[in-house]
Amino acid sequence: MSTLRVNTLQDATGNNQPAMVGAAKAWVNFNGEGTVAIRQAFNVSSITDNGTGDYTVNFTTAMADANYAVFVTRSV
Repeated sequence: MSTLRVNTLQDATGNNQPAMVGAAKAWVNFNGEGTVAIRQAFNVSSITDNGTGDYTVNFTTAMADANYAVFVTRSV
């Protein structure tokens, strides 16, 4: 079996976007209680706390257009 290890995966134009169709373009796991803190993330530069249960996720590299979906879950 082979192992592929890379630090940065880019598409042919070098846009720092994953070159794989269907791969997540961004994701984030953050602590939303008290001081908001990112635990782990990909293509997310920061989180803004706008009030109770209202957050803005700021991307490192913008999406290609405004036609993308968001999936949110909460652990208790």
